[in-house]
Amino acid sequence: QRIVRKSIKVARKIVGHFKHSLKACEELGRYRIQLNLPKHSILQDVKTSWNSTLIMIHRLKQRQAVLLYAADYPSVGSLSSNQWTILKAMTHILGPFD
Repeated sequence: QRIVRKSIKVARKIVGHFKHSLKACEELGRYRIQLNLPKHSILQDVKTSWNSTLIMIHRLKQRQAVLLYAADYPSVGSLSSNQWTILKAMTHILGPFD
């Protein structure tokens, strides 16, 4: 479905930003500490491996930290509330297959 593909595409863009910028990762880490979130690195998926997409989405569960970062750096982009809901549903649907 288009909305699922679009949500994954936006997630990939956000994760790609953190993958290519050590400064961005450090800043996200500061937000994570402020919010008392578990320390998980954000992982980029491999398009040919569906379970790596599942892992990428699962690691984006640090929604609050990502949203705070996106508020300070709007050029990174952000997932809409609907897109977050879709990605969360995907982890529930695909989880048992992993």
